[in-house]
Amino acid sequence: MRRLLFSALLLAPALTTGGGPSTGDDAVERLIAAGLASDGAYRKLAYLTDRIGPRLSGSENLEKAVRWTQEEMRRDGIDRVWSEKVMVPHWVRGVEHGKILAPTEHPMIVMALGMSDPTPPEGITAEVVEVASLEEVKALGDRAKGKIVLYNKKIFPNGGSDRGYGAGVGLRYSGASEAARVGAVGMLIRSLATADLRTPHTGAMAYKDDAPRIPAAAVTPEDGTRRRRCISTRRSWRPRRSSSGTSTWSSSIPTSTRWTSRGSRARRPPITPAVRASPRTSRGAPRRRRGASRRGSRAR
Repeated sequence: MRRLLFSALLLAPALTTGGGPSTGDDAVERLIAAGLASDGAYRKLAYLTDRIGPRLSGSENLEKAVRWTQEEMRRDGIDRVWSEKVMVPHWVRGVEHGKILAPTEHPMIVMALGMSDPTPPEGITAEVVEVASLEEVKALGDRAKGKIVLYNKKIFPNGGSDRGYGAGVGLRYSGASEAARVGAVGMLIRSLATADLRTPHTGAMAYKDDAPRIPAAAVTPEDGTRRRRCISTRRSWRPRRSSSGTSTWSSSIPTSTRWTSRGSRARRPPITPAVRASPRTSRGAPRRRRGASRRGSRAR
């Protein structure tokens, strides 16, 4: 999206009329008016999502998107467009499966967090302990050893800093390492979504260098609520997550969850071209960095 917006902003001068330079405010107003009068931006977005698809860093689809963006910029009248090689992380998603085993079996929809390590092929089966903050994880101490930590924090629409998305994103990003520090073998998080539509909501996570690496995944809000009900009625909750390609989990309250995820793994950072562009000026073409190509180069 930044590249598409960049392209649109570079065209802003073309939206001004003749008769001398326009003020900054006038150019912005004309740009907004042109955008509201045209569906061009929407059509570009539709092509990017429908014809090219997901574009994880280092993927073939990202390379296609970079080449397509260059072509679009040239069609939009930008005469100096080139690409430069940059190093990006590359992570491949596998396949995840989940199931609650007790008190009654229920399918559990799970999705590995971006950059998570996979589970072993047989998955992980362990008791689940529930928390709502990083502070609560640290306070668990030995109670978390050998267990799966579930961050079960509900997200509210317009919830503010303590009840909205911002209150949960830190759990997703750092929660696995904090759970691993107290001996957990896996991490699950209630999806950071305000709608309960039986759909998991994933996002990026990261591992700290001073903590063990454990697999991490998101569960749907409904499964998080089911876990809460099991606690209130003192019934066991045994989710099982397995996968034919990515991660596997299992747990209980005595909660036993199983999660399997094979295939989601980080690979060596590939070289991927990044698009650059400059508006037409009276000066010569911008100097290209060493190894850069005006036409772009395909990552290998």
